[in-house]
Amino acid sequence: MLINNYCNKIMLIINEIYITSMRVLILVIAAILIINTVHALEFQEPTPTQGEDLHEWWAEIVEICTGDYQLDPYLMAAVVKKESWFDENAENIDEKEAYLSDQDVWYENYWGKGLMQMTGPWTAGVPRPRQEEWEYNMPREAVWEEAPIMNDPFNGEENLGRGCWYFSALMGHYSNDEYSATTAYNKGWQVTDAGQFNVRDNDYVNDVMRYRTEYISIVNSTQAEGNITNNETVLDPAEDNDNETVDFDVDPDSFTGGDVITFVPINDSSSIRSQDDKKIEGHKTRRDEEKIVKKIINGLSLKNNIEENKDMSTIQKDKDIVGIARNIQSSNEENSGDSIGSLFFIIFIVGVPFIILAFFISTWK
Repeated sequence: MLINNYCNKIMLIINEIYITSMRVLILVIAAILIINTVHALEFQEPTPTQGEDLHEWWAEIVEICTGDYQLDPYLMAAVVKKESWFDENAENIDEKEAYLSDQDVWYENYWGKGLMQMTGPWTAGVPRPRQEEWEYNMPREAVWEEAPIMNDPFNGEENLGRGCWYFSALMGHYSNDEYSATTAYNKGWQVTDAGQFNVRDNDYVNDVMRYRTEYISIVNSTQAEGNITNNETVLDPAEDNDNETVDFDVDPDSFTGGDVITFVPINDSSSIRSQDDKKIEGHKTRRDEEKIVKKIINGLSLKNNIEENKDMSTIQKDKDIVGIARNIQSSNEENSGDSIGSLFFIIFIVGVPFIILAFFISTWK
């Protein structure tokens, strides 16, 4: 009888532990979901500046590049814009033709592809980077085992994962210097180490930093001025005589590998086209009324920004705005959910077997 009483008490204790564990697990999961949601909301999506399809990939940039690799999402969006204009099917035609014509100037079939246009088997290897001669071809901060799987370079999420992993390695290699990492991403880390390029002033880094600065300026302007209310009237810039037309000179040669992509007017049915014989048709940068409204808002905001900063080179070198971007990155690093994710993983691995065992014991007669 005494033994039965002890057994009953033990069973009650185990049952209470089981119920409490389940409650704690649910609370932890809820907390992680809330933190991840707040984390995503920290980075406001900027409106496009030149009709690029930023909206299509902003959530993935924040989730992958910032969430997984603690990179500034505005900087990574600027890199994607420079590399592919947010077209996951983009290819570097010059490099592709060099390979198809059996020229020795290109190595195998790893020409620039996808959103981040990585090249070479060590960064763009499918499904994993090449291990042979890894130490010679990659910076020591790039760990082969940590490279994410990329089965298809034209899969936007997989391409972002591999590209942001490599950019993160470059950031570590250059002690978080964004200019050096950005230059090395395009020019190569070995020649960047050798000092063959001015990392603060070259064609690639100038464009990327200008794009990033424009994105941050628009976000700051939106936060300061607030959203357009229902009482305000949105005017078509073309109908307002006081509004000037802002022209953007987009040079296809500024893309990696030469004139890889040809730009057409925004009001065309597609925002970018490959110069290959097979054209990419039906590519839209916006959908229906949302596309029109966002372009009008973007046009007005960007016009005000340009009127205040006539010299675009001044904007791109504005240390205050660059400082804001770095503060955003630092804030993200401090509030990263990595530690919470690790805690959840430990709780899951340790707690689930215990909960299952406790459940069977509590229901055992």
